[in-house]
Amino acid sequence: MKIKLYSRQDRYKTPIEVEFIHGNMVITKDNLLPHLNDSFPKDTGRKYIQFNYGISDTYSHESDKKVNTRINYKAETNDGKGYMFCKLNWFQKLRLAHLKGRALYQTHPIAFWAFLANLIFAAINILLFSFSQC
Repeated sequence: MKIKLYSRQDRYKTPIEVEFIHGNMVITKDNLLPHLNDSFPKDTGRKYIQFNYGISDTYSHESDKKVNTRINYKAETNDGKGYMFCKLNWFQKLRLAHLKGRALYQTHPIAFWAFLANLIFAAINILLFSFSQC
């Protein structure tokens, strides 16, 4: 999943395109993030960085609807974290939750399967009730 990240320093104008694979950001020398050391493995030239994310309306309001998600990663700053922002639609949010293990079926598997079974039984009941009225 490829995402364009924006920085708060330039008011979300310059995009940095990164790829998310297996819960990691893939960084190359072409798309280096701010405050990140530039030592890369010699064999691939790619670096995999773990990250966390947060989705909030505050980011959207503060940036005039340019971004809605904050990505934080380990960086060489005073607090040890670097922050980038991106704009995700609902499907990208679901994919990101799946990649990071925060999807409903991953965090609450029993509740998810119970809900799914109840939906199936409700659909069957509606169909049976509608055919019994004929």
